[in-house]
Amino acid sequence: MVFINLALLAGVGVLTSVASSTLERRYVKQDGPWVYGEGPPDDNPSFNGFTTFFNALITFQNVVPISLYISIEFVRLCQAAFIYFDSEMYYEPADQAALSRSWNLGDDLGQIKFMVSDKTGTLTQNSMIFRKCSIGGKIYDGDAEEAENETQLRERPADAPDRASAAIGEGYDIPLAMLPSGKAESSNTPPVNPNVHHFHDTQLFEDIERSATGESSAHARALNAFMTTLALCHTAIAGVSEEDGSITYKAQSPDESALVQAAADSGFIFLGKEKDVLRLKTPFLEGDTVEEYELLHVLDFTSARKRMSVIVRRVDSEDSKRVFLLCKGADSVIIERLKNGQNEFTKTTEEHLEYFASSGLRTLCLAYKVIPEDEYEEWARRYHDATIAMDDREEMIEKVSDEMERGFRLLGATAIEDKLQDGVPEAIADIKRAGIKVWVATGDKLETAISIGYSTNLIAPDSNLIVVRGGKFGQEHSAYDQMVKAVEQFFPDQGILDLEEVHPPELHTSEKPPASPRPGVRRVATGLSEILDEDNGKKSGGFVLVIDGVALSHSFEEAFSKQLLLQIGLRCEAVICCRVSPLQKAQLVHMIKDNLKVLTLAIGDGANDVSMIQAADIGVGISGEEGLQAVNSSDYAIAQFKFIKRLLLVHGHWTYARNANMIGNFFYKNLVIVAVLFWFQIYCAWSTTYVVDYTYLLFWNVFWSLAPVIAIGIFDRNVDDDVLMSIPELYRYGREGTHFGLIMFSWYMLDAIFQGALVFFVITFSYSLTTSRADGYGIAMYEYSATMVLATVMIVNLFNGLNTAAWTWWVFFAVSFGIVLVWAFTAIYSTIRPGWFVTSS
Repeated sequence: MVFINLALLAGVGVLTSVASSTLERRYVKQDGPWVYGEGPPDDNPSFNGFTTFFNALITFQNVVPISLYISIEFVRLCQAAFIYFDSEMYYEPADQAALSRSWNLGDDLGQIKFMVSDKTGTLTQNSMIFRKCSIGGKIYDGDAEEAENETQLRERPADAPDRASAAIGEGYDIPLAMLPSGKAESSNTPPVNPNVHHFHDTQLFEDIERSATGESSAHARALNAFMTTLALCHTAIAGVSEEDGSITYKAQSPDESALVQAAADSGFIFLGKEKDVLRLKTPFLEGDTVEEYELLHVLDFTSARKRMSVIVRRVDSEDSKRVFLLCKGADSVIIERLKNGQNEFTKTTEEHLEYFASSGLRTLCLAYKVIPEDEYEEWARRYHDATIAMDDREEMIEKVSDEMERGFRLLGATAIEDKLQDGVPEAIADIKRAGIKVWVATGDKLETAISIGYSTNLIAPDSNLIVVRGGKFGQEHSAYDQMVKAVEQFFPDQGILDLEEVHPPELHTSEKPPASPRPGVRRVATGLSEILDEDNGKKSGGFVLVIDGVALSHSFEEAFSKQLLLQIGLRCEAVICCRVSPLQKAQLVHMIKDNLKVLTLAIGDGANDVSMIQAADIGVGISGEEGLQAVNSSDYAIAQFKFIKRLLLVHGHWTYARNANMIGNFFYKNLVIVAVLFWFQIYCAWSTTYVVDYTYLLFWNVFWSLAPVIAIGIFDRNVDDDVLMSIPELYRYGREGTHFGLIMFSWYMLDAIFQGALVFFVITFSYSLTTSRADGYGIAMYEYSATMVLATVMIVNLFNGLNTAAWTWWVFFAVSFGIVLVWAFTAIYSTIRPGWFVTSS
């Protein structure tokens, strides 16, 4: 719009310069001097026309409202304050209000078309509760009174503890002391911490008790190994309460502390770390005896590794020379690193994992490995060299760690519940009604993501699912092939496959096909028949795309595959991406922004969401359990996901509508006075003379006309907030750019030119017919132009007021302010005689 006004200013300058030069050339040659008593000038009319062009730029400069930039920044600051002081977005438990960290993006909130959201801590509370586990092929569901009502996508699989015997190994392979021959009596068990959730499972406790009384079965060894790994494989800190002596675990993530607490609830109590020694109390130890493990190395968890490991050595038994690697991580990385010969047990554990995930639970696998002393010494030397390397240190550490983290023996799996935040299903449902596409990126399993999708209203009961899992392009069942089949099945008439950009280039026959996966233990491809309904694809609802991280990674590798993914996502109500890394989250946002050129919002709560938040047009951080990294990188900070609904539907709608109305009226009010100056050029030979006293022009954008447009930007309200919250469909006016555009801007400009002509010619003709002086003499130019200024100020302020949807006392004051002030100024200014202020010659 500014460029249009610049072009208008240049056009007026050219018109003025041409007209001035033409008139001077025509009339000055007829001996018609401009100044009485002087002869014809000898200057050059062409050069005078050239200088008139620059004079016109100065005279009509108000057509480009430079003050608009300052005004809009002030208005946006006030709008950001409204977000902060909105009591409906204040979260009392955390004593936190919504915060606008980048207060110049308010109007973008009203034009969002895509929202990419994290799940853990964003849609959920990030308050982890240990619910279930699978140990040695046997599921422990927790006591009935502890279980919550869950949406099950699969039936509970049968237990198969007999399959674990070969996988678990003999007793000497377990990272524990030999099982006792009789029941141990413990006299120094720390009291229970009442402030945290505790896991109870009667069957588990009975099995552990039987193990403690001397039963030495494969399942007993699996229980011991599983719980020991759970109690030692972490970086948590144990704090002892001074009041009751209970232990509280503080960890980097809530799920880690929940796992350690579950082990403690089962009798394997982590007592803390003294220097590099981990102290553990188990049900098998008598009295105050504790097990001690020397912590040799910690291979930290990262979003790329998706696992963490600790390497420990027993220091209080005959096994002090034995070194153990204890590991926990995502099933996708643990299972592919298992030692051969565990296929049956692995298959059983995978069935249990699918069962846990179908309940919306977060799953992890536990595994261990016995490391020979000589192998450990050689590896430790290479690991030390990697840690002190000056170049590529992280890559070298990862490579050495990966070499050690192979050949695992599987122990079992855990299932943790992360409850949804209050109001999440309602917020997502209303955001979808507003026409905003919601894409969720999570690190959970596919089944967990689908279950969460149903519970959050991301997947409606009548929605049809499109599931894409796997494989690299060129291999069997590749992600690209699955997407092509989905298009042929669900969108045959959409013309997607007619687009050239979704098809791969011709493959070179000399290229070798990708290598097949190595034989041995591998990820078992489970079917989707238990997840997808029989009538999937025939339901009345829309479509939801669910794609895992492997398929997403392969889709990003090729431009044609990325385009096909985008085309499918555009035709779906929502997209759920599971098992994704932070980099893939950012790539997802870039894919939407760069290809669709639409405003995109990303919302997350943790450090792994920072890249996604920074990649989006607007980043929203939730201050939760994972620190303030996301908040510090965001444009807006809220305490709960449900507040995003009000942030977009109310503040986004209001801010966009206010700013659009304000900008249009700002251009209008400046063009009206410029139009008055322009029409006067007809009577002054296009000499760029001011028709009004320059003092009025000087104060035009400061006193006479500024208040109403500021009031529009701050106080205007075209729809009440309760209506916007109850009818999310109204958000489309901002999303579709209805409130402001070239057509609306053109109407403002034409209206300003017309009103400027009306003011000038009506007043000019009125004064030309008679005189306003009582003595009958004619008037001076500034006498009748003062009437023009007063009329223009009143018209502009009242016109801005009429364009305000909600009249409040602030609006009344703003509209009246300029009118009253210009009348008072004129009354005072007209009494000042020129002779009062004399300058010495």
